[in-house]
Amino acid sequence: MLRKLDQFAHSKFYNVVVGILFALFVAIGYVFGGKNFVTEWGGGVAAAISIAALIFKTQGYWVWSIINAVLWLILFASGDTKLLAGLQVSYIIFSLYGIYQWAKVKFRIGYDKSVWSDNFGTIVSTAIFGYTLYVYHNMPGYTGTKWWWLEFLGVGISIISNWMDAFKYKTNWIGWTMTNLLFGPLFWHLGLMGPFVLTFLYQTFCIIGFYNWYKEEKRLAAEGKVKLVGGAQYA
Repeated sequence: MLRKLDQFAHSKFYNVVVGILFALFVAIGYVFGGKNFVTEWGGGVAAAISIAALIFKTQGYWVWSIINAVLWLILFASGDTKLLAGLQVSYIIFSLYGIYQWAKVKFRIGYDKSVWSDNFGTIVSTAIFGYTLYVYHNMPGYTGTKWWWLEFLGVGISIISNWMDAFKYKTNWIGWTMTNLLFGPLFWHLGLMGPFVLTFLYQTFCIIGFYNWYKEEKRLAAEGKVKLVGGAQYA
């Protein structure tokens, strides 16, 4: 069944259909729910589509990640979640890198320190992670609280998982699972029902994604169609 769905995921026709349906969903949602519906639920659905694309390793993952990040940037920037808004900016930046990396590297899994583009992406990701540590380390009245820990750990693991996406490490799905466990309660606490409800769908996709990547990697490696580097055989 997953192989059949893989054909749909790589089909230009079905990708256009998904885009049209999403546009209709957002348009109707705006009429009845306004801007908040578009940013909260529209962004959440875009995230679901991006994760579905990630399962089958299509460039749509990065494109829909950018759409999701733009909508959630607007959502979080308008509330008391400015740091989550900042995370969306990092998603946009790294998604642009991911598009390039996946277009350039098709038959390798893992980080290769001898390749300049791999090092560039790692430097960008490390810089984003370092800035996150700087921003979060001193927030009077918030730093050290349970909600701070959920947000801080969720953001940190998201950055690492995004890096792993770029190099197609299958354990990225474990990272995204951890972010679901961290962000789910935070979304509930903030009253963001769209992201909270859809978190359960995200996690379902994570389970399917790990299974699909594990089996595909094992098959391609056995057939000599993919090169495993940077500990990809273990991660």
